[in-house]
Amino acid sequence: MTDRSRLTTLAAIALGALAATTSVQAQPRHHDDVPRRPPPPPPPRHRPPPGYAVGRRMPREYLGHNYRVDNWKHYHLPPPRRGHYWVQYGADYVLVGPNGIVVQIWGR
Repeated sequence: MTDRSRLTTLAAIALGALAATTSVQAQPRHHDDVPRRPPPPPPPRHRPPPGYAVGRRMPREYLGHNYRVDNWKHYHLPPPRRGHYWVQYGADYVLVGPNGIVVQIWGR
C-alpha cells in the first residue's frame, strides 16, 4: 500500500467518524427525552373563611344577603330560630345567630 492510499484510507476513516458523530449530535430529540415538570397542584375547591367554626364570629363579608339562604326548606335544613339565619359557603350551610356567631354547620 502506498503512502497516498494509506492517507486516503485514513482520511476516509476520519471523515466517516466525523460524519457519524455529527449525525448523532444533529438528531432531533424525542419528546421522551425532554425533562418534564410536575403538574401544578389543583386549585383548592373550597377555602373556609377565617373563623368558620361553631362559637366563633362569622366574618362580616359572609353575613350579607349574597350568602344568605332564605329558602332553607329547599335545602332540607332545619328552620332557624327567631333572629337566626342560614348562610351558604361552598358546600356548607352555616346557621348564624343575630350577633354573627356561628351556631351550627351543615355540610353536604
